[in-house]
Formats: sequence, C-alpha cells, structure tokens
Amino acid sequence: MQKFVIFTDGGSRGNPGSAACGTFIFEQLDGNLVIKDFNSKYLNSVTNNVAEYEGFLLGATTLHKILKTQPNNGAEIEVIFNLDSELLVKQYAGIYKIKDAGLSKIKDKVDKQIADLTVSYSLRVQVNHVPRALNHLADKLVNLILDQHSE
Repeated sequence: MQKFVIFTDGGSRGNPGSAACGTFIFEQLDGNLVIKDFNSKYLNSVTNNVAEYEGFLLGATTLHKILKTQPNNGAEIEVIFNLDSELLVKQYAGIYKIKDAGLSKIKDKVDKQIADLTVSYSLRVQVNHVPRALNHLADKLVNLILDQHSE
C-alpha cells in the first residue's frame, strides 16, 4: 500500500487581508516520511477561512498531479490530510454546516479532485485536525509567501 501524508495550511494577515496557503506532501516509505512535493500560493486579500480551504485544495491538487504522473498498479493508496483548522475539518466531515457559498465552492473543488483520483485509484482518504505545532512546515510556507508579498 502506498501512503501519503499531507499537511496543509492557510492564513491571512487581517481578516480579510493579505493571504496565502501552503502544502507539504510526504510519502511514507519503510516507516519514514520522505518529502514528495511542496507547494504554496499567494491569495491576495481573503479571509482566514478561505485561505485554509485554499490550502486544502492546493494539497488535493498537488496530490492529483503526483498520482497522475506515476503508473497505476492497482495498489491501494492511503491519503491522510492534516490541517490545523478544526472548523474546516468539522465542516468537511459534515459535523458543522458550511454557510459561506465561497467556502462551499472550494470544498466542491476538493471533492472533485478526490473523486477523480478515486475513479482511477483505490484511494482511502482521512482528514484530520492536528495541533498547529505539528503543522509547522505548511505554516512556514504560508508565512514565507506572506513575507515576500509584504516587502
């Protein structure tokens, strides 16, 4: 079984304000996490929640690109998304309702990326809330992008 562990984050300076998102994708090989890819994106002025959702979408999109470049040998693939936004995780799980139409559209894009992969691969997906301290790499990407755009 192939296993990917994905950390995503988004943040804004001001709410709304200058925002960015970032993702780190690891592949678990022989019990070790190996960086497979990372990505970040400047988002202009949006809310923190939009930035978090855009980070989740960026992680799903980057995973989609990775999997589409490798042969499909029919093996099961486990994907674990780790996010430090408890609100997003609970909204994604359906525990909380998504009231903002913009967030709902981004969630639909994430769902489409995952559904497209599920059609081609035997994919199991988990979405977990993790403490901010465990999401420090994705958080660092967000802050690097924000620092670059504040100069």
